Parts: sequence; C-alpha cells; structure tokens
Amino acid sequence: MNVYRYITEGTFDAYSWQVIEQKQQFISQIMTSRSPARSIEDVDLQTLNYAEIKALATSNPLVKEKMELEIRLTELNTMKAAYRNQKYEMEHNLAKVYPKRQAALTARQKNIERDHGLFLEQKVSMGSKFKLNVNGHDYFNPEEAGKAFQKAHYELLGVGQLEKKIAEYCGLDIYVKYDFEAEKREMTIRTKHGSFYKYDFGRSAAAAITALDKVDDFFVDQKKEINDAMVSLEKQIEDASQLLDTPFGYEEELEEKNERLKEVMIELFDNEVNNKEIEDIRFSSIEDSEEER
Repeated sequence: MNVYRYITEGTFDAYSWQVIEQKQQFISQIMTSRSPARSIEDVDLQTLNYAEIKALATSNPLVKEKMELEIRLTELNTMKAAYRNQKYEMEHNLAKVYPKRQAALTARQKNIERDHGLFLEQKVSMGSKFKLNVNGHDYFNPEEAGKAFQKAHYELLGVGQLEKKIAEYCGLDIYVKYDFEAEKREMTIRTKHGSFYKYDFGRSAAAAITALDKVDDFFVDQKKEINDAMVSLEKQIEDASQLLDTPFGYEEELEEKNERLKEVMIELFDNEVNNKEIEDIRFSSIEDSEEER
C-alpha cells in the first residue's frame, strides 16, 4: 500500500501544511536532546487576513514568500536562542565552574607531590629492608607481616562493612574491610593528604603484602591522571573563551529576513487597502445606480 500526499496550487493547502510543519517544529524542540529555546509556545499568531486569503486564492507569490520567511525566521530564532544559552553556560563556567575545578586540581596535585615525597623518603630510609606495622607491632619479615595482617583482618569480619585502620607502611595508613554482599576483602591505602588507593586482595594476605610494592605506581598514575585532567580543563577554558568571542553565525541572515518580512507585510497590507478602496468605489457606484432607478 502506498500513501500519496497532494497539494493544490492556489488553495489553502499550502497554509495547512505550514501549520502542520509548525506543530512538528514545536514538538521536535521539546523532544530534542539539544538546547532548545528557553520557552516554547504552541500559539499560531499568524492569522490570515482578507488580503492573504485572496492572495492564496490567486496564487500571490508574496504569501508564499511570507510563509517561507516565517518558517526560516523560526529556525533562526531557535538557533539564536540555543547560541545564547550556550554562551550563558560558557560565561558561567568561566566565572564559577572552571576556576573551582582548576583550584581543586592544583591542590590535589600539590598533595600528591607531598605524599609521594614523604613515601619516597620513608622508602629510602628503609633501604632494602621491609617493615610493616600491624596494630602497633613492627614486622620486618614479609611472611610474618602477612600472617599478622590476615589475623587482624579476620578479627574485623564480625564488624560488618565498616572500614578500620590495621596497619602502617612507609607513612601510609592501611584500612581494610570485608564486603559481605560482594564477598571480597578490600584494602585501602590512604595518604596523609586524603589520596587513597584501593586493592581487592581476596583471601590471600600475601597478595595484600605484594600490593604494597605497587604503591609507587599508584602515585605515578595519580600524577598522570591529574595532569591529563588539567590539560583537558585548559582546553575547555580555551574553547569557551573562543566561543564568547564568536558572534552568532546567522545574525546577518536573521536581520535580512526580518527586514524582508516587514516589506512583504507592508505590500500585503497595501494591497488590502487598495482592494478595499476599489470595493468601496464599486459599492458606491452600485448604490448610485440603484438611487437613479
């Protein structure tokens, strides 16, 4: 089965299709994921006057042009509203959001540098020796430290999912907890300035001890992550600044279409006045003829 749509020149079909198109634009602006105009009104203010009705019936090109201008102006005004909204968002980001994010990243970067420095100092002072403090007792043998670590962890099984500090390593605090729902043992290594490194060591305490050798990699990864975030933020600031300096790309067309629509409306209005004068003269002539009779 095929569906055919017909439109007849010189009739109201064109206006009817324009109304349908405007309804679809109204619905699309609401359903779109992009930034629409701040307010959407489903109000048809373009009521046809008598001159437009007669123009439609006589295939007046001015009416067609008026419809095309109104449709294009609706599109341009919607785009300009989206442009203004985006510009407002960029101004807000540059004034409020980005400076806060930049300050937070800078502070985090300094803290990571400090924590990494303290860790390396402790590591260097120990040399090739191993040292892990579990619940106040120092262990210099990795195997014995692993057993003490596992024992301290098992004592927490009845505590539930609460996290508790049970050890210290090179100036870092080590917390553990058991997640009953996930059935996993999780170790969190916290620095003095709030950074942390999580590690799931399963049932093996030896795995937890081995994870301590990867702490330096954690600091390196954190530094790279922060550096990448700062580079990305600088790019966002640069893009936002450029957007603020960029004018609306269709401003000239918008002004031209508005001016042309005014001209078309004046021409249609003049036609209506002229036609009314002709009708008045004709009606007056008919009345005079009837009086003479």
